[in-house]
Amino acid sequence: PLTMMQLTLDGKVVLANDLARTTLLKEQDRFDYPPGVAETIFDSLRTQSACEVVTKVGKNHFHFVCQPTADNNHISIFGEDVTDIQQARSTVQELTDAMESAADGLGIIRKDGEFVYSNQSLMRLFGSSSNLTTASWYQFFSAEWQSKFRREIFPEVQAKCVWRGEAISIGNNNELCELALTI
Repeated sequence: PLTMMQLTLDGKVVLANDLARTTLLKEQDRFDYPPGVAETIFDSLRTQSACEVVTKVGKNHFHFVCQPTADNNHISIFGEDVTDIQQARSTVQELTDAMESAADGLGIIRKDGEFVYSNQSLMRLFGSSSNLTTASWYQFFSAEWQSKFRREIFPEVQAKCVWRGEAISIGNNNELCELALTI
């Protein structure tokens, strides 16, 4: 983040860049601090260390860091617009919620076969009470099916970017389970 402002210990603004003037300046020389920033300034002064807050200014989200200067005579306020990051996090959460509510088992697997994500339905299918991110998908298929994936299915996925079909997995309690898969 860039230095937006610098204040004296009694609150007088001694430095304000364009971003500070356009987002925080309400009237001639009167700055309006968004929710949480004043408290963060006081926390920074009290602890003599950097303190941070993410808060909304108008329609945008800002990340502010308040930090006393080396001489402890001023406090610097650093800030950056993190609206895009907040929106991306919100989108990821919405997608995660959608995947979690799906009745079908959904998983995201890296090229090495390790799960990156598994929803609750997939964990139930494979008889796992915890997230599968420490597991390899290979453990849920017999050697015969692993070989078939490598010989037939993965080449088709590479060529067509998708494969749909049925496979037999080793599910809950080592029972064989017929799956309809999309890869």
